[in-house]
Amino acid sequence: DLVAALGEYEADDQLRCALLFAHGEHFTAGLDLTNVGETFRQGWKLPEGAVDPWGTFGGRRPSKPLVVAV
Repeated sequence: DLVAALGEYEADDQLRCALLFAHGEHFTAGLDLTNVGETFRQGWKLPEGAVDPWGTFGGRRPSKPLVVAV
């Protein structure tokens, strides 16, 4: 969901900065490397138009500011 939302942000020329924040009790502390490894083995690809915020999946990186409030 995050990579798709960032893709929409990148595509909208009226948006100049995005804020990512937690909602509810849980928020990520980072990538679960075990799950990411399995995801790669299964051949997962970024969805069309998505953005790869960490450069983990080899997709396009964000070109606009992204502020993360942790």
